[in-house]
Amino acid sequence: MDAADIADRVIQENMEQTLQAHAKRAAAGIGDGLVPHCEECGHLIPEQRRAAIPNCRLCVHCQSLAEARQKNHSN
Repeated sequence: MDAADIADRVIQENMEQTLQAHAKRAAAGIGDGLVPHCEECGHLIPEQRRAAIPNCRLCVHCQSLAEARQKNHSN
């Protein structure tokens, strides 16, 4: 398994843990439906970004990485 495969696996596991945490919070009725933390890295998404981009789920850094990955996969 090469480094890219390992990194993809770690990211996938992190995303699964994040989704499970969000599901538990939703089931418990915690939160207002807005995602205050990045689903990739867990850092707080600034309120200004959440206000400018409703329902955003990634911080600027992780969004940039996701867009770069998407661009690379489409080439």
